[in-house]
Amino acid sequence: TQNGSWLQVMHRRADYLDKPPLLFWLSAASFEVFGAHNWSYKLPSRLAAIGGVWAVYRFTLLFYDNKTARQAAFILASSLGLLLICNDVRTDTLLLGTTALAIWQLAAYLHTGGWRYLVGGFFFAGLAMLSKGPVGLVMPGFAVGSHLLLSGRWRDIFRWQWIAGLGVTALVLAPMCLGLWRQFDLHPEKI
Repeated sequence: TQNGSWLQVMHRRADYLDKPPLLFWLSAASFEVFGAHNWSYKLPSRLAAIGGVWAVYRFTLLFYDNKTARQAAFILASSLGLLLICNDVRTDTLLLGTTALAIWQLAAYLHTGGWRYLVGGFFFAGLAMLSKGPVGLVMPGFAVGSHLLLSGRWRDIFRWQWIAGLGVTALVLAPMCLGLWRQFDLHPEKI
C-alpha cells in the first residue's frame, strides 16, 4: 500500500504478477490495523489455518460422530506441516484454510440444500483462487464431483445452482480482475 493502490501489486517499484494478491492484501491490512510487526504479518495465515481446522471439524461432523470430528481436527492442527506453514508465511496456508472451508460448505449444501452453504462454498473457493490461483476452484470441484460420482448421485453434477455459485466466485475475483485490468490492460506498452 506504499503506492496507495490496494489493487495493483508491486514489488520494488516493478509490476508483480507471480502470485495472486490475497496474501499481500491481508498482510497489508493487518499492518494497517495492528502496525508492522512479525506477529501481525503472520496473523492472516494463522487465522486461515484456524479456519481450516474448524472446517475439517465441521466437515467430519457431516459424516461421522463428534469424537471422530475432534480427532480429525486435532490431527490437522498438530501436524508438522501446518505448524511450519503458519510460521513461514506462504500462500499455502491461505489455500489450505479457504479450500477446507469451501469443501465443508459445499458438502453441507449437498446435505441440506441450504443456499447459504452454496454461497459460502463458492465464496471460499473464490478466496482460494485469490490465494493460489485456479487450483483453488479445482480442489473443491474435484472433492464435490468425486463424492457425487462415487455415491451414485452423478445427476447432481448438472445442477443449475453450480452456475449461480460460479457467479459468487466471479464477484470475489472482481477486485483482482479490476486491479489487473488497471495495471496491465490499460497499459499495453508494459511487457
